[in-house]
Amino acid sequence: MKWSFANFAKEIHGIYDYCIVGTGPAGTTLALELSKDKGKRVLLLEGGREDYNEKSQGLYTGSSSGRTYTDLDVTRLRQLGGSSNHWAGYCLPLSDHDFDRRDINGIDPWPIGSDDVRKYAEQAAEILDLPFFGRDPGKPILPGSEGLFRVSYGASSPVNFREKYEDIISNTSNIDLVLGANVIELIPDRVSGRIRSTIVANLDDTFRAELSANLFAICLGGIENPRMLLNSNSVIEGGIGNKHDLVGRYFADHLHLEFGWYVAFDPEKVENLSGGKFIEPTPGFLERHSLFNFGWEALRPFENKANDHAVADVKELACSSDIFQSLSNLLGYDIFCRRIRRPTVGRLRLVSECMPNFESRITLGNSNDIFGKRKIDLNWQIHEQDRETFRMAAMAIAQFFIQNDLGRIKVEPWVLDASIDWPNQKTHELVGNHHIGTTKMGSSPSSGVVDRNCKVFGHDNLFICGSSVFPRGGYANPTYSIVEITLHVANQMKMLS
Repeated sequence: MKWSFANFAKEIHGIYDYCIVGTGPAGTTLALELSKDKGKRVLLLEGGREDYNEKSQGLYTGSSSGRTYTDLDVTRLRQLGGSSNHWAGYCLPLSDHDFDRRDINGIDPWPIGSDDVRKYAEQAAEILDLPFFGRDPGKPILPGSEGLFRVSYGASSPVNFREKYEDIISNTSNIDLVLGANVIELIPDRVSGRIRSTIVANLDDTFRAELSANLFAICLGGIENPRMLLNSNSVIEGGIGNKHDLVGRYFADHLHLEFGWYVAFDPEKVENLSGGKFIEPTPGFLERHSLFNFGWEALRPFENKANDHAVADVKELACSSDIFQSLSNLLGYDIFCRRIRRPTVGRLRLVSECMPNFESRITLGNSNDIFGKRKIDLNWQIHEQDRETFRMAAMAIAQFFIQNDLGRIKVEPWVLDASIDWPNQKTHELVGNHHIGTTKMGSSPSSGVVDRNCKVFGHDNLFICGSSVFPRGGYANPTYSIVEITLHVANQMKMLS
């Protein structure tokens, strides 16, 4: 049944079996899966309403003390269906290699393997309206790459979770969906750590209610998940799950950058590298160079309507660039200039996993929201190891273009020169707005906020869903894997209910 919080709070509902906070892809998936546990009651809480509300959205504002980042109230939506109301729909599962790869540069691996997640791939594809689901064996080596690259795909099917699932949830007898229910704190038992209840308020904070359940799940995204834990500090100083100062740590995003140009000698072959495909490195390539994962694409060429100045610029790019020549020397190939009347020119784009960084974090800021809870401060940092990923990727892509006589590439100066700062988020698309790692999964309380089943260490009835639990983010857009892991969590919760 669907309720407004004002009407819901007037009724006596007792103790629910499950309480889920958040209705994005994770929260909606979890509620529907737990509703299959017959005889059990599911409470699904959403702070927003069906449609966008400026006052409610304003609760997502915060400050930024690190590198320039997207305005925090722009990166996600506070309404039924969450950020699925404005996403592009690109879905790509994390690689088996992302899960199964062991320690890299001192960074903890996933405490679960790909087999623990991949069993839910078909169900996740159905939830996301995907025509197929990806598996590593289905990724062929790119011809001519000599094992450097393989082909993957990103399916665009922007399912809106509100549109697809609102009526289904409203008509599911054992789900109570409550809109305008602003969860402002979780209340744990001081001795056992179990969550007893959650404090919920209406948007004007004119009345509050305390709601109880046996099991709780927070599904608010990679920024609000840690904020909820940190602000739940009336019983436990420092917040819930934060005994080892890990809540909010390791904030990461996917770097999305056009890092150079290509000039195509064979436009048809280069065209085959675009059109929804991602080209990704083979696991062997990543292991040899101790790199984090990435994917690249040759964006569709410009139309052949370039003016004479553009043609001259491209010829200069292809024939006399110092950076081009340095790439040639490093790779051991002679770079030559072809006489091209109308060169086919396009941009190269790379999506990169970021190195998990302890100092890149979310903390509570100095200002409060309308409920008296502290807003967040984001201190986003990029590691120099991330530039190494771009540098090695550029070298490998240049090698691939040369070996296959596809053309030549030129990379931006910041890729090769560490003295040049990264592009600025205000002038470039720099991130995917994929908030990763702030309540990361670990093998022990000293290495993570949640365990391999996404249960918060020290709180045996509290679970976290979403990409905030990812120890490493791969390069894939996270929604597919969020849904897979949420289905895994649902099974764990069922066993405890």
